[in-house]
Amino acid sequence: MEYIYRFRPVSRLLNEDAVSGELDSQYIFFAEPQSLNDPLEGFKYVYFSGDKIIWRNLLRHYVRCLINDFSISMISRPDEEPSRLIGVFANAQDSPPAINEINDEVMNELDKEPVIKKYFDILGNGRKISRPELIGHLNLIHFSALTAILTTFKNKGLFAGDLNFYAHAARDQISKIKLVLNEVSEAGEFSKELERVLINTYRLITELQLRNRYKLDASDQHESWNHLLFEYPESFAKSLDSLIYPEWYVACFMESCSDSSIWGTYGGNHRDVCLKFKVDPGESRPTLELNYPAGLNNAGIMHNYIKIPLDKISYDKNFVEVDFFRSLGQLSMPQIDEWYRSEEGGFSICAQEMRSDVEAWRKAYWNNFVESSKIKIKAWDREQEWRITLHSTINDFDDPNTRKIKYRFNSLDGIIFGINTVMADKIKIIRRIEALCKEHKREVFNFYQAAFDDNSKTIKHDLLSYIDVGYRDSTHSL
Repeated sequence: MEYIYRFRPVSRLLNEDAVSGELDSQYIFFAEPQSLNDPLEGFKYVYFSGDKIIWRNLLRHYVRCLINDFSISMISRPDEEPSRLIGVFANAQDSPPAINEINDEVMNELDKEPVIKKYFDILGNGRKISRPELIGHLNLIHFSALTAILTTFKNKGLFAGDLNFYAHAARDQISKIKLVLNEVSEAGEFSKELERVLINTYRLITELQLRNRYKLDASDQHESWNHLLFEYPESFAKSLDSLIYPEWYVACFMESCSDSSIWGTYGGNHRDVCLKFKVDPGESRPTLELNYPAGLNNAGIMHNYIKIPLDKISYDKNFVEVDFFRSLGQLSMPQIDEWYRSEEGGFSICAQEMRSDVEAWRKAYWNNFVESSKIKIKAWDREQEWRITLHSTINDFDDPNTRKIKYRFNSLDGIIFGINTVMADKIKIIRRIEALCKEHKREVFNFYQAAFDDNSKTIKHDLLSYIDVGYRDSTHSL
């Protein structure tokens, strides 16, 4: 492969200051997967399979996060939108002693209800549990955990509200847990039917949440409190993903720009343009030279121009499976210890691979991460996508400006105007390229015009050979 293509809106390429646009500054923007048009970008089938130790620590961690968010909800405004990204990195080492004391007291309060401990012991039998099922389990113990927190805060004079509603909801959930335990006892295991009931219950609760919120008057809605009461288990379960892998960002390219529907979608109804990049074939994968983040110093992120391989998207592979309890790669060693160690000092079996051969564990861990970013469902296969990803365990790319990665101007072979690109935009782009050619002393830059080819029924692009804007020693005009 000699070229790759990247569709871009004219508005992103050029800014009025002639400096900060993608073309002005010759950068490629790496986007958050959530901002792309496929909701399954980077999807991983995360499942939960572990022993009694790790499930007990998951419950303790859930309680810790719930305590933190309950504390925030008490001081939030009624109309204040809560963060649905739970602070799942919370841990005992970084928490004030008073919070750790409350965490222990709440767990002691929960332990007064033996069916909860028994329930989590059963979850610790090593069976694979999906995220929807996990949410179902958390929904069953949520009001017990919340009631224990409210009781503890009330005993300390930190909460003055009535507990009757929460206690009643907790008793109702305890009754349901007992029914589940009875069924498991009779069957000897969690049946497939019971799994389906839990997952369907989660979906039903989601629907009822929507209905109840719809029926509430705006004046009755306390956003943080409603989230705490009814949405928290789902938010927690989804937020756990951040404990597995670092945040990642992506720049997308295509193998071809001949599909009219692609021009319609990504080329702004054929009004925008397509950048045509030259790539180095490489030994195994094509590469593009970028001023890529290479480390961190006192001045911030360091960059070096290096050849970055492009990954081809697969449209026929299954999504990657990730064992959550054995993939906690974003945690520090003290945090990992908190997840894997029992109250008696023993270690969960889930820590075995990491503790016995950390290099083999790390290799498998990163292979899963890389593979998950290269898989899309077959419905997207007409894109013929290649991509470069950006991530780091050291650098923070939360600021979008840190994700503007420069490329060599000579790597940009040319720009393809869409069938409907307006004349004014074409002139602006040509003039900006002319200035860049002078700046970089580049003698040849190619402009192309997209057009429909009646024979192939595709979009071709013809070289505009009379548009000559390359660098010359003497003044040269079109």
